[in-house]
Amino acid sequence: MRQVQEEMLGVHWREDVLTHCQAPVWGKQGLSFVGPRIKMGVYEGVPTRVAPHTNGSADYFGPLVNRAARFCTIDQLSLSQASTNTAW
Repeated sequence: MRQVQEEMLGVHWREDVLTHCQAPVWGKQGLSFVGPRIKMGVYEGVPTRVAPHTNGSADYFGPLVNRAARFCTIDQLSLSQASTNTAW
């Protein structure tokens, strides 16, 4: 997830997108945040149901989706033990 956050720093956002975002954040080591805030939640498991979404992508349902959504609200990296074992 950190890699995605770092990649987002390099995105050249259109001005109309930036007008709806918070001001850039500068830290001791330079630019630390610019653009829309993007949150991700990662949880491993099998959804109870997958249905087509109106935009053509898949829509997932079940407890694992809810848990990933809860991870999205945490302002830090959180992984389940199973995901940690799989990733490393």
